[in-house]
Amino acid sequence: MCILLFFFFFVICFIDFVVQLDQPLGMKIDHVEGHDTWPAEITAVVPDSQASKAGIVPGMYVVGMNGESTEGKTLDDVVQGVIAAKTEQTPLTMNLQLN
Repeated sequence: MCILLFFFFFVICFIDFVVQLDQPLGMKIDHVEGHDTWPAEITAVVPDSQASKAGIVPGMYVVGMNGESTEGKTLDDVVQGVIAAKTEQTPLTMNLQLN
């Protein structure tokens, strides 16, 4: 879902990405240099991957995982959350924001 905010002249886009645990994510997550709020940014998306099919694009921030905010967490916390979900085969929804 994208929300156009003409007052501020920018677009905020939110995606809830329900991860298919038996497939690679198809995206690279990296540290957000100098960003005080969100620890992880999508820096690359593999064409025809589950990430690209979900509408994820480079520049999106991981703002939550399973409804829990990633604010104040580290990149390692986010990556470990993905690894744990894939290892334990537990549901994972990544909340992503582009702004």
